Amino acid sequence: WLGPARTLPLFRMHDLGDGPALVRGGAECIVGELFEVDGSTLDHLGFLESHPSQVERTQIVLEGEIGRASCRER
Repeated sequence: WLGPARTLPLFRMHDLGDGPALVRGGAECIVGELFEVDGSTLDHLGFLESHPSQVERTQIVLEGEIGRASCRER
């Protein structure tokens, strides 16, 4: 666990039923938690998010000292 995180006010949150979706084009700051995961865990998350037409992992800018967040494997 890296700590609390907050996006810049560039997004909106949608409820997809099975889970949330963070979408660009809004004006909200999304508040949450930031975790560092290893490649195996990231692969498992990919399996759980196995909707390639709905899921896009991308880098976003966060407010504060944490800086940028991405889902790239380290």
